[in-house]
Amino acid sequence: MKLVIEQDVNDLAAIACKQIRNTLNKAVDEKGGASLLISTGASQFSLFQTLVGEQGSKPVPWDKIDVYHLDEYVGLPPMHTASFCRYIRERFADFVKPREVHYIYGDRDISATLDRMNGIMKNLTIDLGLIGVGENGHIAFNDPPADFTATDPYIIVELNESCKRQQVREGWFNDVDSVPKNAFTMSVRQILKCAEIVSFVPYTVKAEAVYGMLTQDVNNMAPATILKTHPNLTLYLDGGSSEKLNPEIAGVYQ
Repeated sequence: MKLVIEQDVNDLAAIACKQIRNTLNKAVDEKGGASLLISTGASQFSLFQTLVGEQGSKPVPWDKIDVYHLDEYVGLPPMHTASFCRYIRERFADFVKPREVHYIYGDRDISATLDRMNGIMKNLTIDLGLIGVGENGHIAFNDPPADFTATDPYIIVELNESCKRQQVREGWFNDVDSVPKNAFTMSVRQILKCAEIVSFVPYTVKAEAVYGMLTQDVNNMAPATILKTHPNLTLYLDGGSSEKLNPEIAGVYQ
């Protein structure tokens, strides 16, 4: 694992986006196209703003990039303000216009949606996964205790209370009772199949989860700990999210 710490979140986003662009361009050069898995949420705002607004010395040929949707609430229509379909369109896809976006439509039949997404993912290796870490240590919607054994690419999970409270604090829902009970999510095993992972985790509200991720052994009560087993992971932290890390802890990964 590689650890990058920058005090300013915008500087952090610029460095992360350089890696993202380089990885996608390399895949396009080698294979003629690339695949990108993206997470959402308030912590990713600066990353996407930088990614769509700054192309660098070699712009990404987005018309050769297929984008894959990490998770979505069950029962939520795609135009709901909290829908990740809407998030992806309005903050990313409408700007860069990728070749294709494989959305998870939360308001459609659950079994059919799982069959469709699992079929899409069959025999596919994602070139780059952008995987955030939740305040409770979740990756995607794999809340603690996360299922580390599920083999299907996408599964249905029940959101725990801490996850629901985070969604309310971030302004996606008015209250906890309004947050859907269940969600579609890419499974932990499938996330780990990405060839490369960039985990962009800024802000003080993530400091406890980051500390747990880096100091605990791999365990499903702190789901993000399993990312440390990935052979090509870069974790991006700002001053807030890294505030609980002493030099000894940070030095292990830098």
